[in-house]
Amino acid sequence: ALLSCSSSNPRNTTHTTADTYKRRMSTTDEQVQMLTDRLAALEANADQIWILIAGFLVFWMHTGFAMLEAGSVRRKNTVNILFKNLGTIAIGAIMYFFVGYAFAYGQEHTRGGFIGSGDYALTKSNNDTKHLWFFQFAFAATASTILSGAIAGRAKLEAYFIACIFIVGFIYPVVSHWVWSEDGWLSAFQEPKDRIGHSQDENTCGFIDYAGSGVVHLCGGTIGLMGSIMVGARTGRWENPEHFQAHNYALVAIGVLILWFGWYGFNCGSTLAFDGQNASKVAVTTTLSPSAACITGMLVQYFRFHKWDITMA
Repeated sequence: ALLSCSSSNPRNTTHTTADTYKRRMSTTDEQVQMLTDRLAALEANADQIWILIAGFLVFWMHTGFAMLEAGSVRRKNTVNILFKNLGTIAIGAIMYFFVGYAFAYGQEHTRGGFIGSGDYALTKSNNDTKHLWFFQFAFAATASTILSGAIAGRAKLEAYFIACIFIVGFIYPVVSHWVWSEDGWLSAFQEPKDRIGHSQDENTCGFIDYAGSGVVHLCGGTIGLMGSIMVGARTGRWENPEHFQAHNYALVAIGVLILWFGWYGFNCGSTLAFDGQNASKVAVTTTLSPSAACITGMLVQYFRFHKWDITMA
């Protein structure tokens, strides 16, 4: 009996230990999975907050545009310019909400990589993706603001507002769809076999535009050029250039500094993720590039006209 009892105890102990180990391992696996899920949620939230903060800075750039443009025109055009910049935000938000974002990133019934469709008025978006709408809206409004500065003092409010409707509601969304949508015909996200109009070699990629030098600024700049050609120069601009000098240099300087500050959100935020290493590299570039441009502009102005001009900085 003693032998039987003593021989059974180790087996019972072994089974008990094994069961305890399994329960502990199961609990540990659950805890690891819970921790993994929490870290993934935290990472997603960090990405969203990062993009929102960057979007706030891009939105703030419109204050810089308003100050720069208002200071650069004649005093009598100040209210007109301020109205245009305020209208750009208001009209742009409504247009991009209802149709612009759908044309840019909608994935229902896309038209051969030319234009998107679907998610009108964000009906298909949830709170996990609405930060992307806000960030892209700020970009879209910037494309229209370029036209505002290009035709400053030469266009009625009604004409500019109509142009803003088309730029933010159609022109810019179509261009951004080409490059940044997964379905765009120029997009680097397209599979080589699905690309239109360029090499289908597996070793090539589509059009890469990190922060909108082509999508935003070339698009807006081209619109601004066309607008300037259409309205022509201000009457007497070249006959009496002294009558068209900037009327408030303080606003010009403040506007430039606000734009410079906002550009950190524009460029660093284009990482589209809470990525400190890439954002740091972009911040350095965003500091050095305008610094070089500022110095170059001042020196060219000085050596050509033998005087300093802050509007050229």
